[in-house]
Amino acid sequence: MDDTGAQTQSKQPQRDVRTIWLIILAILSFATPVGLIIPAILITICVVPFSIIFSIVVTIAAFFLGLLLMGVILIGAGGYIIFTSFWAGVLVLGIGFTALGLFLLLLPIFHWLTVNGIHLVSQLFQKLYNFLNEKNHFGKRV
Repeated sequence: MDDTGAQTQSKQPQRDVRTIWLIILAILSFATPVGLIIPAILITICVVPFSIIFSIVVTIAAFFLGLLLMGVILIGAGGYIIFTSFWAGVLVLGIGFTALGLFLLLLPIFHWLTVNGIHLVSQLFQKLYNFLNEKNHFGKRV
């Protein structure tokens, strides 16, 4: 893969997020009736799905942070316990390394889901923008 391909691959999520914000701003800049009605409808329709998606994202982030902290803390505790009770220390160390390994195994999957999720939302906003642009021509009467 050449350098330009690697650079465009790493810049894709930032471009998608920027595209989403530009489309939101373009929709909100419609003529007065459309500019007031569409945001009201979008806010009404999107509150519940947005809150569900937000709670899922927070739950996943808390799971990953908890897994990381659990692994680090159990490794430290196992290193301390191993000097008092060898087998208990080995057990705690094993659980800590398992948690840390699970975190490291799931991290690329989480990254892939995040990047593709942002790209999917960007495509949905682009389709919404194209639909509204074709129908209303930004407030101009056809």
